[in-house]
Amino acid sequence: MIRYLAAAAALLLGAPAVATPDDLRTVSAMQNHNRVLLVFAPRLDDPRLAAQRRAFDGAALAMAERDLLLVQVAGGQVIGAHDKADKLRTRHHVSPGDYRTMLIGKDGEVAMSIVGPISAGHLVQRIDAMPMRQDEMRRARAGKAGAPG
Repeated sequence: MIRYLAAAAALLLGAPAVATPDDLRTVSAMQNHNRVLLVFAPRLDDPRLAAQRRAFDGAALAMAERDLLLVQVAGGQVIGAHDKADKLRTRHHVSPGDYRTMLIGKDGEVAMSIVGPISAGHLVQRIDAMPMRQDEMRRARAGKAGAPG
C-alpha cells in the first residue's frame, strides 16, 4: 500500500519514482518487490546521468506501473538506496571512472547492462518482455492485479 501511495505522490508532484524512506532500502532487499534501474556514473554532474534521469522522469507513470526504482551511484554517493557505493561497484564490476546503466529484475538478476543511458521506450520494452512482468500483465487483465502471489 505504501509503495502505491509513494508512486502516486511522485506522479502528482512530477517527481521520479525513486526509493523512499518507507521502501526497502538496499538494492538486494528490493528483490521480489521492485525492479531497479541501477546507474553508475563517475560524478553526479555527468551528462549521461542527467540524460538518464530525464528519460526516467519523462516516463514516471510507465516506470511506476512497472515497479521500477532509480538508484544512482555517482562518485562515492548512492541515491535511492542505503548501499555503499564501493560495494555496489564491486558487486557489479563497475570501476569508479566508468558509466554503466543496469536493469535489475525483481528476481535480482541483471536483465540488461549497457554503457550509456537507456531510453524510456527501450526500458518499457525490456521490462514488458520479462516473464514476471508478463505474469503481472496477465493478472491485471484478469482483474487480479492486487491478488497476492
